[in-house]
Amino acid sequence: MSRPFVATAIVQLAKAGKLDLSDPVTKHLPWFRLADERYRDITIRQIFNHTSGMPDVEDYEGDKPRFNNAAERYVRSMASERLLWAPGADRAYSNMAFDMLGDLNGKVSGLSFEDYIKTNILEPTGLNNSSLPERAFPFRILR
Repeated sequence: MSRPFVATAIVQLAKAGKLDLSDPVTKHLPWFRLADERYRDITIRQIFNHTSGMPDVEDYEGDKPRFNNAAERYVRSMASERLLWAPGADRAYSNMAFDMLGDLNGKVSGLSFEDYIKTNILEPTGLNNSSLPERAFPFRILR
């Protein structure tokens, strides 16, 4: 359910000139690393069209709450992951890659993912009684 919100938020930031879909992810998230040097070539567009080469999530560890800067810590935790193929070489869905865009959204916009969605998508469309699911992302910051 949260993926359309992520995509909308990233496209809004692109239209506002705050990022370009052809930007490498590391331009906005310098702490993003994988155990495969090709990670430096991954662009935001490749995440959108599922050609990043990143693996999918095996275990979100939903039973472990995450606090304070959880989105960034989640991205940093990817450092031991290896690409399945060179970015752009093949296509497969990766929740891990798409989840990373939540952190990217926060860093580029300066707002938490939830606050960005509320302020820039839900309220402007009149969805004032709507909210994100309790666990929209594995890194939801608990208050």
